[in-house]
Amino acid sequence: SFLSSKPENIPNRRVIRTTLSDWPIDGARMVRLGFFDDQLYQLDLEYAPGQGERLLHALQQQYGTLPVTALNSNNWQWQHAGLHVLLRGQPDGSLSLRWEHQLLARKVAASHAEVYAAYIRQRTRLITSP
Repeated sequence: SFLSSKPENIPNRRVIRTTLSDWPIDGARMVRLGFFDDQLYQLDLEYAPGQGERLLHALQQQYGTLPVTALNSNNWQWQHAGLHVLLRGQPDGSLSLRWEHQLLARKVAASHAEVYAAYIRQRTRLITSP
Protein backbone atom coordinates (compact mmCIF):
# COMPACT_ATOMS: atom_id res chain seq x y z
CA SER A 1 0.00 0.00 0.00
CA PHE A 2 1.23 3.50 -0.82
CA LEU A 3 0.90 6.70 1.17
CA SER A 4 -0.72 8.23 -1.89
CA SER A 5 -0.96 7.64 -5.60
CA LYS A 6 1.39 10.50 -6.49
CA PRO A 7 3.92 9.45 -9.13
CA GLU A 8 6.86 9.87 -6.73
CA ASN A 9 5.32 7.28 -4.36
CA ILE A 10 5.04 4.54 -7.00
CA PRO A 11 8.12 2.27 -6.89
CA ASN A 12 10.17 1.85 -10.04
CA ARG A 13 12.31 -1.29 -9.81
CA ARG A 14 14.61 -0.06 -12.58
CA VAL A 15 15.74 2.95 -10.52
CA ILE A 16 17.74 2.71 -7.30
CA ARG A 17 18.61 5.76 -5.20
CA THR A 18 20.90 5.45 -2.22
CA THR A 19 22.38 7.97 0.21
CA LEU A 20 25.78 7.71 1.85
CA SER A 21 26.81 9.99 4.71
CA ASP A 22 30.36 10.84 5.75
CA TRP A 23 31.69 10.30 2.23
CA PRO A 24 35.48 10.07 2.60
CA ILE A 25 36.28 11.39 -0.89
CA ASP A 26 36.88 15.06 -1.66
CA GLY A 27 35.37 16.33 1.59
CA ALA A 28 31.72 15.72 0.70
CA ARG A 29 29.52 15.29 3.75
CA MET A 30 26.81 13.38 1.90
CA VAL A 31 26.47 11.60 -1.43
CA ARG A 32 23.37 10.37 -3.22
CA LEU A 33 23.77 7.88 -6.03
CA GLY A 34 21.16 7.18 -8.69
CA PHE A 35 21.23 4.00 -10.75
CA PHE A 36 19.10 3.06 -13.73
CA ASP A 37 19.26 -0.57 -14.81
CA ASP A 38 22.41 -0.92 -12.69
CA GLN A 39 24.16 2.03 -14.39
CA LEU A 40 25.12 5.13 -12.46
CA TYR A 41 23.23 8.03 -13.98
CA GLN A 42 23.26 10.63 -11.21
CA LEU A 43 25.65 11.65 -8.46
CA ASP A 44 24.72 14.33 -5.91
CA LEU A 45 27.29 15.56 -3.41
CA GLU A 46 26.82 18.01 -0.55
CA TYR A 47 29.71 20.07 0.80
CA ALA A 48 30.08 22.12 3.97
CA PRO A 49 30.51 25.90 3.69
CA GLY A 50 33.93 27.19 2.66
CA GLN A 51 34.61 24.81 -0.23
CA GLY A 52 33.16 26.87 -3.07
CA GLU A 53 36.32 28.42 -4.46
CA ARG A 54 38.16 25.09 -4.51
CA LEU A 55 35.25 23.24 -6.17
CA LEU A 56 34.61 25.99 -8.71
CA HIS A 57 38.29 26.06 -9.67
CA ALA A 58 38.46 22.26 -10.04
CA LEU A 59 35.27 22.12 -12.11
CA GLN A 60 36.43 24.89 -14.42
CA GLN A 61 39.69 23.04 -14.99
CA GLN A 62 37.77 19.85 -15.84
CA TYR A 63 34.80 21.22 -17.79
CA GLY A 64 35.81 24.69 -19.01
CA THR A 65 36.04 28.24 -17.77
CA LEU A 66 32.80 30.05 -17.08
CA PRO A 67 32.10 33.57 -18.33
CA VAL A 68 33.01 36.30 -15.82
CA THR A 69 29.33 37.22 -15.41
CA ALA A 70 28.50 33.66 -14.32
CA LEU A 71 31.19 33.63 -11.62
CA ASN A 72 29.19 36.03 -9.42
CA SER A 73 26.14 33.77 -9.21
CA ASN A 74 25.44 30.85 -6.86
CA ASN A 75 24.49 28.55 -9.69
CA TRP A 76 27.21 27.31 -12.06
CA GLN A 77 26.69 24.70 -14.77
CA TRP A 78 28.52 22.90 -17.53
CA GLN A 79 27.52 20.60 -20.40
CA HIS A 80 30.25 18.13 -21.27
CA ALA A 81 30.19 14.86 -23.25
CA GLY A 82 26.56 14.06 -22.41
CA LEU A 83 26.90 15.16 -18.78
CA HIS A 84 25.15 18.02 -17.06
CA VAL A 85 27.23 19.30 -14.14
CA LEU A 86 25.62 21.74 -11.71
CA LEU A 87 27.25 23.39 -8.70
CA ARG A 88 24.77 25.31 -6.58
CA GLY A 89 25.38 27.50 -3.55
CA GLN A 90 22.88 27.08 -0.72
CA PRO A 91 21.61 29.88 1.59
CA ASP A 92 23.63 28.48 4.54
CA GLY A 93 26.88 28.64 2.52
CA SER A 94 26.99 24.92 1.79
CA LEU A 95 27.19 23.62 -1.77
CA SER A 96 25.48 20.92 -3.77
CA LEU A 97 27.10 19.36 -6.80
CA ARG A 98 25.24 17.18 -9.30
CA TRP A 99 26.59 15.11 -12.17
CA GLU A 100 23.86 13.72 -14.37
CA HIS A 101 24.18 11.58 -17.49
CA GLN A 102 21.59 13.27 -19.70
CA LEU A 103 20.63 10.30 -21.89
CA LEU A 104 20.13 8.00 -18.90
CA ALA A 105 18.24 10.74 -17.02
CA ARG A 106 15.78 10.94 -19.94
CA LYS A 107 15.41 7.15 -19.81
CA VAL A 108 14.70 7.38 -16.07
CA ALA A 109 11.96 9.96 -16.69
CA ALA A 110 10.41 7.77 -19.39
CA SER A 111 10.60 4.72 -17.13
CA HIS A 112 8.89 6.61 -14.30
CA ALA A 113 6.11 7.63 -16.69
CA GLU A 114 5.66 4.01 -17.83
CA VAL A 115 5.53 2.71 -14.26
CA TYR A 116 2.99 5.36 -13.23
CA ALA A 117 0.84 4.68 -16.31
CA ALA A 118 0.85 0.95 -15.51
CA TYR A 119 -0.14 1.73 -11.93
CA ILE A 120 -3.06 3.89 -13.09
CA ARG A 121 -4.20 1.20 -15.56
CA GLN A 122 -4.09 -1.41 -12.78
CA ARG A 123 -6.04 0.83 -10.39
CA THR A 124 -8.64 1.50 -13.08
CA ARG A 125 -9.08 -2.25 -13.61
CA LEU A 126 -9.49 -2.81 -9.88
CA ILE A 127 -12.05 -0.03 -9.54
CA THR A 128 -14.13 -1.10 -12.55
CA SER A 129 -13.97 -4.86 -11.87
CA PRO A 130 -17.14 -6.40 -10.42
